[in-house]
Amino acid sequence: MFHKLRFLMKHSWREFLDQELLRDGNYDVIASGTAFYDSTDLSQLVPDTDSEVLAEGGYLAGQVWQSLFQNWVYQNPPALNPSVVLNHWPTAFRASGVYIDGAFRLEDDAVYPHSIDHINGRVIFDSAITDFDKLIHADFTYKTVQILSLREFNNQLKFGVLEQQYKTNPFTAGQLVYPSGTPKIAPLPIIFIENMGRTWGEYQLGDRSLIGRDELVCEIWALDESTRDNLIDLVSYQQRKSFPIINYNIAPFPLSGLKNELSPDYVPYISLAQNEPLPGPAFSGLNPIAYRGFIEETEVVDLDSFFSESTTQQDVFERAIVRMTVETYPIMPVTPFGFDTALEGMNGLED
Repeated sequence: MFHKLRFLMKHSWREFLDQELLRDGNYDVIASGTAFYDSTDLSQLVPDTDSEVLAEGGYLAGQVWQSLFQNWVYQNPPALNPSVVLNHWPTAFRASGVYIDGAFRLEDDAVYPHSIDHINGRVIFDSAITDFDKLIHADFTYKTVQILSLREFNNQLKFGVLEQQYKTNPFTAGQLVYPSGTPKIAPLPIIFIENMGRTWGEYQLGDRSLIGRDELVCEIWALDESTRDNLIDLVSYQQRKSFPIINYNIAPFPLSGLKNELSPDYVPYISLAQNEPLPGPAFSGLNPIAYRGFIEETEVVDLDSFFSESTTQQDVFERAIVRMTVETYPIMPVTPFGFDTALEGMNGLED
């Protein structure tokens, strides 16, 4: 399918916001042997034998080993924002393999080949490891804020498992470990994004480009007021910035396949954002930016607290909605209606 502006804008905004969160230090680094207060090893992986998880991927028991954390960092980590606090922040990194009984194994290891599922925070071995007592752990960085689409928000409401404050700590309340492959549970905080509509503005003077105005909505859900407020600031202070709208018709998505592995054609976001020519092979030398989105209006329109029914417990959820108007210049007078071929990354050339 040939992706046009609406899809490209949503996905590009998601990637842009993800980079902003990383630059602001919204991640935790888990190194081998990192211990919780009860001495639990946070880096240890455990077998996921949930029947639904195994059935979804056609896996055998012992193929899927999950961590305690979803949403592993897969990007080349960007430089942190200038800050006396962030100067002492740990450096994020992308996982490259696992330790099995103390020996490090790369993904293409001859004995234990495996794939890293960055979204679900797990490792999937090519063959089942039937010894469930085997010591397997990994060095990785996970993102502490997730970005999901509104459709994924609706899925959570459908199944009634939107995460609550009293279930998020996997080391209490019955040693909860999330099913590693399910889309039904996503711990907070989360930013849900959606394009809620489009209007058209006046033509630009000089070249008569039609101005499109899209309304992007970021719905923020958090467990506490301070986290919610921090995310409100991070999102709303993108006001008057512009972000690159990447042409994912020619640029590779960062993750690929059913296992959410790093794409073999992965191009770092910084290279895409700077519009560097793609390395190829299919689109070698072409520039990846289709448009730029200009954030012209931003408004925090709703703040809510959702309370537990219990009279002895505190707030359960904190929510906010940030709306922004994003302007683009998608239609030029000399091109076919609906897409600006001069800016779609084809350099004005035709096959």
